Amino acid sequence: QVGQMQMKRDSGGSIINHWKIDQIKNLEIPLLTHDTQKKIENLCCESFSKRKQAKQLLEEAKHKVEEMIEKEAGVK
Repeated sequence: QVGQMQMKRDSGGSIINHWKIDQIKNLEIPLLTHDTQKKIENLCCESFSKRKQAKQLLEEAKHKVEEMIEKEAGVK
């Protein structure tokens, strides 16, 4: 939101927003507290871990279904 407000402020009334290099250099970017950054890091790590686990479970399920189909078809 902060960046959007700065862009609207600096757009100069044109329909298409274009920033000059100096405007980009002077863009104010708010910093999050260390605690908030750490929470985001932990959530990202947890998300990646759960995604990996979900992929592993999906592969296990696929393998078991394939085994059941082959067993029913008399392949094994």
